Amino acid sequence: NAKSPRASEIGVPESPVTVSRREALTAGAATAVATAASIIGPSPSSAASSTPIPIEGPPERQALLRAIISKASDAVVADLIASLEPLDPSKGSGAAAPELGG
Repeated sequence: NAKSPRASEIGVPESPVTVSRREALTAGAATAVATAASIIGPSPSSAASSTPIPIEGPPERQALLRAIISKASDAVVADLIASLEPLDPSKGSGAAAPELGG
């Protein structure tokens, strides 16, 4: 059962700063949280307020996006979604199957 030599015994100067295990773990945890936060980026609420959303496409889609951005009621958003459902983005050139009702 050999003991490890002390730093002073092998010629390595001892550090004047001592850090407890608790301090080391706390500092490590804080660093991990800060790193994760920087990787993830800004929160969705702050990103939504600073990043403009391009509103393009059919007028029904534009109306829906504007309602969502302005935080319209669920009923208004549901009505706008319903107005988008019958639209045919293929303009009649897409495949249709009677089994699927189209």
